[in-house]
Amino acid sequence: MNYEDKILEHINNYFSINEDTGEIKRTDRRNSNGSLDKDGYLIYKIKSKQIKSHRLAWYLYYGKFPEKEKDKNRC
Repeated sequence: MNYEDKILEHINNYFSINEDTGEIKRTDRRNSNGSLDKDGYLIYKIKSKQIKSHRLAWYLYYGKFPEKEKDKNRC
């Protein structure tokens, strides 16, 4: 199992999303609601990798990460 597969397995085992509210729940750490990065994005550290919450929410809802960036403002 490669590193990316280990991350996905960890997410699948310890994270869930409330589809009505978008709230992410983490069960492997007590009182761990993520933290803000230098740009103000909420991030979760999973197996030493930082994942922005909106990308994690996308994965939890759709079962895969978005192919393109979802956090850039475009006209």
